[in-house]
Order: sequence, then C-alpha cells, then structure tokens
Amino acid sequence: MTLCRLDDLEARSEPVRRIYESVFKCVVKRDFFVLYQFSFLRVARRFTVGIYQEVSGLLDKFDIQIREAQAHAVIETEGYLNDAMGEKLAEQAQALIQKGCTQLVINLEKTTLINSIGISILIEIIEALTEHNGTLNFCGLSATQERTFRMMAIAKYAGIFPDEESAIANL
Repeated sequence: MTLCRLDDLEARSEPVRRIYESVFKCVVKRDFFVLYQFSFLRVARRFTVGIYQEVSGLLDKFDIQIREAQAHAVIETEGYLNDAMGEKLAEQAQALIQKGCTQLVINLEKTTLINSIGISILIEIIEALTEHNGTLNFCGLSATQERTFRMMAIAKYAGIFPDEESAIANL
C-alpha cells in the first residue's frame, strides 16, 4: 500500500474519501488512535497530518533483533516488513540455518505492516527450513496478520501462536 499526503481536504471527492478511509481503517486496526467515535470528515480534517506522520514514520522504521538459545533462535522484527526489511530478515534467517539453528521463532508483535514481498520472503524462509528439516513458528501477529497467514495457508507449514513462550514450547 502506498500512502500519499493529500493537502486538498476540501475536495471531498469519492476517490479522496476512499483513500482517507483506507488509511483511517489501517490506523484504527493498529490501535494508533481511537477515532471511531467521531464522524469521518471531522477526523480527517483534524488528524490527517498526524496520521500521515505516524504511518510514514512507521513505514520508514525497521529493525531485527536475534536471540539465540541452544536449541532455537528468536527473530524479533520491528517496523514495516517490506522488501528492505524482508531481505535483511532472509539474510539473518539463512545465516542461522547455515549455523545449524533450524528451530526458529519469528516474533511479529512490533511489526506494523507486512506487504506482499514481505510475505513472499517469509515463505522463502519456510522453504529453507523445510529443506533442512527445521521448524518455524510465528508469534505476536495482529488479528489481520493472522487471518492473512491462515488464508494464504502459511499456517499449514508454520505454527502460529499468541505469544513467544508458547511458540518456543511448540518447536
């Protein structure tokens, strides 16, 4: 999804309204603001710049932390899982697999958005682990991310758990 800053709020044409509604729904789903109490147009006027800055800041930020244990590793991602962070994630996962660590947990709790390229990179990690008889579990998914993973059948090849402890326990 590409976000654009729209300065002409007064136009209120149907395409403009749809764009704001999609941004608004995205923001509400991620619990940035509790905006559903207000009418859409009032919210759009008052918070459009704030929403744009908040979402843009999240899209630009990404980080990966790895915690290795004897039998497994936890990869914690933060930010927008797109091609840039996805490539970094794939490199880190491949390095772990090459070292013999084939029991992985990917914690997506701090991952705000995942685009189609990010999903394809996660599938590549699943394939690499399958080739090495490994296991991958995901945890910390938002409800939308979990629905997407189940709809795309990722849940057939990797476990989905609500928290890191249960994901590690089921490796």
